[in-house]
Amino acid sequence: GGYKEWGGRDDPTYWALNMNGAYYHPEFSTDGIAYNYYSGIEVEAFGITHDHVNGGYVQVGGQYHNYMTISKVTATGSADTGFDTDGEVSFSAVPLCRGSRVQTDSLGNFVAVGDCSPTNNSANYDMTVWRFQSDGSLDTSFDSDGYFIHSAAAGGTSQHDRGNDLILDSNGDIYITGESHNDTDYDMVV
Repeated sequence: GGYKEWGGRDDPTYWALNMNGAYYHPEFSTDGIAYNYYSGIEVEAFGITHDHVNGGYVQVGGQYHNYMTISKVTATGSADTGFDTDGEVSFSAVPLCRGSRVQTDSLGNFVAVGDCSPTNNSANYDMTVWRFQSDGSLDTSFDSDGYFIHSAAAGGTSQHDRGNDLILDSNGDIYITGESHNDTDYDMVV
């Protein structure tokens, strides 16, 4: 997964290769490439996962750091209309968000990690975790609103935290790795 310019703008793009590395996978669209078209905006995608519970593939990214996006296609590469009716969701409850990675949990929910700027200031961003239900809606049983924000993991007054990757264990617990600024430099955070 990633993004590609389609018709003069970036959209989340899925590439499928066979096990030998050939650019074409016959079960995934006609040429092994699929994309989700976000009407009127450019969207970049950074992480992808296989939905091992309901089938298909899910990507997470953002619209030039304005809001986080998550999109889903079926196993054949078409937009999954069971995922927010058009296969795409944009999260804009907190300004300036971007998703970095996404995983599927054992119930078919999607957990994504990245960062947001609750102060609407691109110089101040905080690590953010979202959990979406299989239909694309936020899972409000997760931190009461479907997302969790954390800042200053490395201490100091600087508010630069970013989640770069995550894994889920067999209990559904979430482990995140990323970075946090301690007023002097960036530290790795787990």
